[in-house]
Amino acid sequence: MKYLNFHAHRPEISPDMTAVVCFEPDAPFPAVQPEQFAACGIHPWSLNKLSAEEIEKSLSALADYAVSGRICAIGETGLDRLNGPELELQAGVFRRHIELAEKHSLPLIIHCVRCFPELLQMKKQADRAVPWMIHGFNSNIRQLEQLLCHGCFISFGPSAMRGRNVKESLLKAVPLERLCLETDDSPDDIKSIYRTAAAILEIDESALLEIMNHNFKSIFRKEND
Repeated sequence: MKYLNFHAHRPEISPDMTAVVCFEPDAPFPAVQPEQFAACGIHPWSLNKLSAEEIEKSLSALADYAVSGRICAIGETGLDRLNGPELELQAGVFRRHIELAEKHSLPLIIHCVRCFPELLQMKKQADRAVPWMIHGFNSNIRQLEQLLCHGCFISFGPSAMRGRNVKESLLKAVPLERLCLETDDSPDDIKSIYRTAAAILEIDESALLEIMNHNFKSIFRKEND
């Protein structure tokens, strides 16, 4: 069984690890190894530097990737009240991502910073129940409970493994069937994240590995695969 990295920006090179490597539509397709995966989306931070014409061009390229079958998910994409442009622009682009995900039955990898009410409202309005994975979760228990009530998967990265009791309690509050683990853009080894998570959750690493493999298939494998 492989160590699965649910969200990364660096391709894994070990034969016992598999990552979902995220890239943007205007970037080259990542050099993923066989049995690895790619996901494509416009990060909300990127909207700060893109013109309206460039955004449309990127969305068109993203649509082509969604049709091609070369990507396993749409993202990362989402909303960021701290570092993105005006929220109206972000929301409009995010809705386009949601539409593509629903049209092509692809999961969404979501970046959300201080926009959870807006995100949850969009989730309520979504037409089809494609998986939504909130990556790098770093908020509070109230937001976590609301996301779980709306069926979201929750992914934790290195920042949640730094020994802070509040973050450890968040990790423990996620049902195992909704839990995901990631490295994001850090150089951390996904195996070390598994070891730390297993210790926090007080379960065997082998059991955690089995759970993560099941969750990975639930999110990223289409029913007809």
